Amino acid sequence: MQRIRRIRLALTLRAALVFQAGMLYYVFMQPSKKNVVRKRPGRPATGQDPVTAIRLSKEMRAAVGAWAETHDLGRSEAIRRLVELGLKSKAK
Repeated sequence: MQRIRRIRLALTLRAALVFQAGMLYYVFMQPSKKNVVRKRPGRPATGQDPVTAIRLSKEMRAAVGAWAETHDLGRSEAIRRLVELGLKSKAK
C-alpha cells in the first residue's frame, strides 16, 4: 500500500526515477508540450542586405584603395559608392 502511494506521488511530481523499499522503479514522464525554437548553427546574421562577393585584380584593388583613401572611406563602402556612381553615369 505504501509502495502504491509512493508511485502515485512520483507520478504527480512527474519523477523519472523512484527509489523505494530497496527497489528502483522507472516512471515514464509525459512529453513536454512546449514549442521550443532551436537555434540554428553558425554565425548570426549581421546585416539586412545579402553579401555579394567580387574578385578584383591587384591593380583594381590598389585603385579602389587609393580612391577610398582620398574620400576617407573603407574599401567596402568605396566599392558600394563606385558602383552607385557607375550606375548613375550609365543611366544618363
